[in-house]
Amino acid sequence: FSFIVISVVAIYFGKFRKQNILYLLFCLLTAAVFSFGSFLLFDIRHNFLITRSILSLVVGKSGYSVSYVGSLNSITHSFISFIGGLLLPQFSLGAFLIFIAAIIGLFVYGKSPGKEKSFVPLLFLWIFVPPLLLLVLHHQVLDQFYVSIIPAILLITGFLLDYIWTQSRISALALLILLVGANLIFWTGNIPANSHIFFQSTQSNLHYSDEKKVIDAIYKEAAGTPFSIQSYTIPYWSQQGWEYLFWQYGLPKYHSLPIAEKAPLLFVIVQDDLGNKGFQRQWLRQTVTKWGNEKKEFRFGALTVKELVITGK
Repeated sequence: FSFIVISVVAIYFGKFRKQNILYLLFCLLTAAVFSFGSFLLFDIRHNFLITRSILSLVVGKSGYSVSYVGSLNSITHSFISFIGGLLLPQFSLGAFLIFIAAIIGLFVYGKSPGKEKSFVPLLFLWIFVPPLLLLVLHHQVLDQFYVSIIPAILLITGFLLDYIWTQSRISALALLILLVGANLIFWTGNIPANSHIFFQSTQSNLHYSDEKKVIDAIYKEAAGTPFSIQSYTIPYWSQQGWEYLFWQYGLPKYHSLPIAEKAPLLFVIVQDDLGNKGFQRQWLRQTVTKWGNEKKEFRFGALTVKELVITGK
């Protein structure tokens, strides 16, 4: 959302300049407090943990080793499947083609004279800024990174239904019934069975007690040797949860923390990914093997820890 807002301000800068400067500053301050206030306070308290984690991701010190071509393929596939799955879960490709038809129609509408169309660029920004930003970061992506574009998807689909309604009410009703009916059938059939429901099934075996056992075992294996960590977590790339737990649980007990720079030992914490095993295997093969030589492996519940000796140490 931050990048979408920045893009909107840049495109419509002329209109923003016409507003009262005090009013704009008040809006900016209010948005910043509600959007980033809690993150900022957390970061200040914990030595800018979130900021350092994001910077490590951007510069490639953590996360995934993937080419721009691989990233483009992953983002394109996830973008299509997310939009299609949102509209017609059983027929995601067909639903995405319907959505593309709506995009084309909206673009043509935006070019037509004599109509109010200032909202068209905003919807396009809303939809396409997230995948473009992810491509700049050249990382692979999960569907939930597109949650922010759901309202724009629904608005564009609504535009398509409205246009079809002006041409044929029967066709518009048929499409509406198809969209609503397909989703009702999918959810009523899958939620009770916990099938293909990400937020229910992905982390069912992850327990806080096992996370503490992992930290205890890492300190025991390190035996006073400086060490760093990397983690495969859900959501991907966001290992600040583990960094926080080392601070909250490990520091009072062992009086030290993992170091941010290279250390003789690297402990890679890998959480079972039942919904995306292929992606996890690819990460282990293409990324983790480049970090060092595996010395030992141990496991607690859904968590596997790989102890690596850093190459050259």
